[in-house]
Amino acid sequence: MANLYSNIYDINEYNVVMKSIRNKLFSITAKVWRWPGDMGWHFISLDTKISENIRKSFPKGFVKIKARLGKSEWNTSLFPHRETKIYLLAIKKSIRRKEGVIEGESVTIDIFLKV
Repeated sequence: MANLYSNIYDINEYNVVMKSIRNKLFSITAKVWRWPGDMGWHFISLDTKISENIRKSFPKGFVKIKARLGKSEWNTSLFPHRETKIYLLAIKKSIRRKEGVIEGESVTIDIFLKV
């Protein structure tokens, strides 16, 4: 589990651009990391500041979003991480394959928060 938390806390890898919090659209650049275990889920971690801003509008649970990575778009949710108080975004295997994304790579993802 130490590897998981080191990935979540590694905020030096972030480059967050707030396009418009009122319109709930922003971009984030972060490293892709793999959840420890058998399933191989891949995520990016949103930093503390952006997670706090999202939590102001969506105080509990999962947050429905539309994500765009390269030419791929998909509907998903941000997952709240209890211990760190940040949100995680899973990147589906089909999207990773289509866009050629691998673990450890920095990616830029546009996120539209659904109201």
